[in-house]
Amino acid sequence: TMLIARAQLDDGAAQQEIYRRHAGAVFRRLTCLVGADEEREDLLQQVFSDLFAGLSRFRGDAMLRTYVYRIATNVAYDHLRRRSRRRRIFGGGGDDDDIAERAAEQRSPESMAALQEQLQAVWRYLERLAPKKRIALVLRVCEGLSLEEIGEQVGARVSTVAKRIKYAREELIEMIRRERRRELRRLLK
Repeated sequence: TMLIARAQLDDGAAQQEIYRRHAGAVFRRLTCLVGADEEREDLLQQVFSDLFAGLSRFRGDAMLRTYVYRIATNVAYDHLRRRSRRRRIFGGGGDDDDIAERAAEQRSPESMAALQEQLQAVWRYLERLAPKKRIALVLRVCEGLSLEEIGEQVGARVSTVAKRIKYAREELIEMIRRERRRELRRLLK
């Protein structure tokens, strides 16, 4: 389109319009992929920086939204790998408190406590998954993408995506089973 052509020529107004059209959806995608990470704004800026730096390579074979989402997925994947490496070196836990705080405004204290506990458990489990498995699972479950669409987003064959999702689900189920067994043993002591 004309907007993309202008943005490829470093037209600031065109780039701002592309940002305006896609930033909200990209931020939601990043939130699904990395959780309530305090670096989401930086990641969002990285996505658009990468987009505009490489826009000259955009051939128009896919929709711009698909191209932007693929960049966002790659940025999230790189971030998760770095975060996982930092946690192995320095330790650290999840960061989902602000999601629970926003939800708290609309719920009773009792239901909010239960919701926060559930959110913490979900993010604890997801953070234990390898980034490639986590991204494939989140794109399938949260975004509702087909295996083909996920393959396009992550640059993998459909069979590879299906295996990542299958193994992610199996690992999550096993994590939940282990935690339930630990809870039961604790209660029976």
